[in-house]
Amino acid sequence: MRVINHHGHSLLSHSYSTTLSFILLLLVHATCAVSGASSTTHEITDADANHSKVNDNSAHEGTHIHEVHAVLLPWFVQALGVLVFYLLTRKFHALPYTAVLFVMGLFMGRFGASQDHRTDTLTSSIRLWTKIDSEVLFTVFLPGLLFKDALEIDFHLFQASIVQLVFLAFPIVLAGTLLTAVVAMYIFPYNWSFHQCLTFGSILAATDPVAVSALLNEVGAPPRLKVHISGESLLNDGSAVVFFYVFGGLMLHELGISELGEDSNIQEGFKIFFRMSLGGACVGLAFALGLVLILYKLDRRMEREETVLQVTATVTAAYLSFYTSEVICKMSGVIAVVTCGVATKCFGGGMINDWEVMSSFWDLVEHLLNTVIFALGGIVFGESIGREGRWESRDWGYLVVLYLFANIIRFFLIFTFYPLNRRIGLGTNWREAVFTSWGGLRGAVGITLALALDNFVSDNEDASNEDLILTTKMFGMVGGIALMTLVINGTTSGPLLTKLGLGDSTESRRRIVKSAEEAARRRVLDDFLHLMTDKRFYFVDFALVEHHVPLLRNLNSKELQVAIRHNKEGVHPSLYKVPHLDHVLPYLEDSALVRVELEKTKK
Repeated sequence: MRVINHHGHSLLSHSYSTTLSFILLLLVHATCAVSGASSTTHEITDADANHSKVNDNSAHEGTHIHEVHAVLLPWFVQALGVLVFYLLTRKFHALPYTAVLFVMGLFMGRFGASQDHRTDTLTSSIRLWTKIDSEVLFTVFLPGLLFKDALEIDFHLFQASIVQLVFLAFPIVLAGTLLTAVVAMYIFPYNWSFHQCLTFGSILAATDPVAVSALLNEVGAPPRLKVHISGESLLNDGSAVVFFYVFGGLMLHELGISELGEDSNIQEGFKIFFRMSLGGACVGLAFALGLVLILYKLDRRMEREETVLQVTATVTAAYLSFYTSEVICKMSGVIAVVTCGVATKCFGGGMINDWEVMSSFWDLVEHLLNTVIFALGGIVFGESIGREGRWESRDWGYLVVLYLFANIIRFFLIFTFYPLNRRIGLGTNWREAVFTSWGGLRGAVGITLALALDNFVSDNEDASNEDLILTTKMFGMVGGIALMTLVINGTTSGPLLTKLGLGDSTESRRRIVKSAEEAARRRVLDDFLHLMTDKRFYFVDFALVEHHVPLLRNLNSKELQVAIRHNKEGVHPSLYKVPHLDHVLPYLEDSALVRVELEKTKK
């Protein structure tokens, strides 16, 4: 047993060292991109004074920021994250971790990076990171945030509910995009064009149920509800990103930014959507087949190095599938990653040597990336509202109005499709529909899209000051909605789940749990009787045993009598020893039954 434990500890340590190396490599890659972008934007001459308005949030006249400072911010926020997580788990259980990080980032950006006179190291690092290249932002963050949920989804339930999830992910996302665009066009006073409103709506269409998913696992919610929420998030993230590319291209073309802007009609837009979606799925499936083959070749469960290599293979497949689909094939990288993860779970889930190590690794990746992206989103939001003309006091009021409409639209769409969803796939009920509507949180994917759009427009020479104000307000609204849904919807989801009765165990579940507990109690009691045949344990204090072994608490004479009988039947007569229970009998109400049974075993 000691060898096995030592082996497992070494394996986990080695896996985590590999994890840290991988995360370092990712952040170095992002830092290089940040540094590359900053080398041309942080040295401004008098001849570039007019263009400095476009880059006023990252550059200062006559100053140069050393690229090495870019390393500081991600690990500074990780250190803050450790402190925040400790305080939240010990003192403030109701507050969501990511929401607190976003608020902390907001203060860092508002009172730090937005102050032009500040030249300290942390502020320099923040200014470098707020100008990170949009493609690098996608490539570093999205695969790591999406692959874990795809790999760990219950494939059988996912397959059974795929029709429902498709309706939740595509028609509802498109309808939500259109309705949000209508709100932005007719409620907001910003005079946004319809293409700009559609882009804004597509960003807000991506949901992030990370807080709700953790709650569902904690209270033992119905598996159907869990797969609906997690599966919907996976698929609608993919569709939302594709809609973002389609509508974002129209918006950039309208703004006169020719690098990524593309003019197209409705027919062309649908062609682009299906090309990116189906193409991304094909790329993801191809990488999944290759990954399954690698997992099959490395299926030696007693070889710790091969377990580490399996983890490395999943990371490689996740990031290369995204890069190949997004950058090389011009397809949807998000759909490629999701397809790769789900297909790998389907065909290669049984070939993974150690699911605990695999899951722990991806938990760490998700935690690190979520910490950085939410803090970075808060920083950019805080920096934007700290600059004159970018964010006005009235925008806070419109943010509250948008939050109300976002929830109304979510409820309207879920219940519009409710009669259909109730009859297909796994089915549903009105309680689950209410919780699904309220649990549509916005998070990392939406913030990543909004941040990438803001950075791309800010870095483009063709962008005007009006364009900068436009993308800043979009990002501010997206960040504000993410914060409000995490704080309000996320913290109230637990009471709502209880109120709806979705956390209550069914009768069949209670019977299964009770049967498992009884079987475990019999097994522990049998092992205890075997130990009581050893002279070393004759005088053990049974009160201490009960304290440290909960399954032996409230032991009665009838249970012990049956256990003694079964214990004797399971051992060859020539090897059987009578257990010494003199220190156990005083804790039983009717010890005479046990004494009689012990006398029978001696015969």
